[in-house]
Amino acid sequence: MSTWNLTHFYSDLALFEKDLALIKPKIDELATFQGKLHDFESFRSFYELEEDVTKRFYRLFGYIHLSSDLNLKDQKVAAKKEEVLILLSKLHQNTSFVAPEIIAIGQEKVMSFLEKDDFLRDYTFPLEKLFFQQKHVLSGDQEKILANFQATRNIPTSLYQALAIVDAKDETVVLSNREEVTVTQSNFRSLLTKLKDADDRKLVFEAAFKRYYENKTAFAAVYNLVLMQQKANYSSRNHDSALDAALLSKQHTHHGFHNLKDVAYENTHPLKRYIALRKKHLNLKEYHTYASFHKTRKILKHLRIRRCRNTCSSKVYRRHGFILRPLS
Repeated sequence: MSTWNLTHFYSDLALFEKDLALIKPKIDELATFQGKLHDFESFRSFYELEEDVTKRFYRLFGYIHLSSDLNLKDQKVAAKKEEVLILLSKLHQNTSFVAPEIIAIGQEKVMSFLEKDDFLRDYTFPLEKLFFQQKHVLSGDQEKILANFQATRNIPTSLYQALAIVDAKDETVVLSNREEVTVTQSNFRSLLTKLKDADDRKLVFEAAFKRYYENKTAFAAVYNLVLMQQKANYSSRNHDSALDAALLSKQHTHHGFHNLKDVAYENTHPLKRYIALRKKHLNLKEYHTYASFHKTRKILKHLRIRRCRNTCSSKVYRRHGFILRPLS
């Protein structure tokens, strides 16, 4: 089991509980600023409080999320994580009025607030981004409705973890040397790098992913739920697709995205060639995923590394500065 030093967040659970109790009334206080953001002093006071709440919440969530990852079967920690997620949902609900209210105030007035205050000036980029995306911001009531569904967005993750980890059973296999090995999600990669027998590697790999194969319909349903959530979100915010929503949030263009995708798809030959070389070196009839874990340092003896300058025809080869060829 992994161990992390979480004292950077809190030295113990008692201090976590203290901060958790402290943040709850602050989240309630955020809701009292509704209808007051047009006033400079209220605007500044809101963002001071919001910054304090955000910093505390990141600390709370970081601590309990990482604590949960150490042992997903720890029900006490899981309950605390759920409490924090419910608190996150309430935070979204209590601040759902902010975006539509700021847009209603107008960009010129909001930017004048930022220009005359050093503290607020740090909010220039996120607020400029808000006005850039304003056609996808809904009314206050509509934003509140979406915020009410915040808690349900974690359901796919919870279902996946329950299937893949919490309720899953680790498999025990017998290797060709008659050694019994328990295969877990933590150790199967290291096992694959150590095993010399191809049948043993196959045995360990299939044991590690048996839970996914036996529950493939359930995992497919979880993924379908993720897609349905994306569809509901981009449709509610007047986007044409999930891609539109994702690119707009990062202010990227369709051309840039498709260009990157096409370059990757059109330049897979070096990777395919490398896999073919590994397959030949390992003397395999078929190349499976678990073969990629097998160490092949000696393969370099079968290759000639030649520096590639202006004579290379492939853009990918020119970019990386070398090509690999089998020794004649």
